[in-house]
Amino acid sequence: MEGFTETVWIRHVLTNDEVLELAQRMAMAESSINEKADQLKSVSTTIKAEIATQEGILHSSAEKLRSGYEMRPRDAVVTYDKGIVKYVDKDTGEIFEERPMTQEEQLRLNSKAPGAEEVPSQEKSEESDDQ
Repeated sequence: MEGFTETVWIRHVLTNDEVLELAQRMAMAESSINEKADQLKSVSTTIKAEIATQEGILHSSAEKLRSGYEMRPRDAVVTYDKGIVKYVDKDTGEIFEERPMTQEEQLRLNSKAPGAEEVPSQEKSEESDDQ
């Protein structure tokens, strides 16, 4: 009867060199795991911040869509006439808002009315200094 070759698993007691090599492998694997875990935390924090930014955009856009408008800055010339405040577009001349004057605005304008006490301008005071 002719024999054939078969691979079998047997118990092998590790040598000191093999134990040292396995310990080094374990230490390297643990170090790599810790490094990857730190990277995961960093990436997770970054992605969470990006998600929060996109959620802000989503909510802001949804609010604009729901209301049908958004607030935008506009350069305006403000005029006061007969108790009305007018906002006139600086570039086009379009009156884009009119409203009644507040009490504070009326008081401020009345204090500048003719006959109200005025502070002399610097030019006048300089002229009087020259004389």
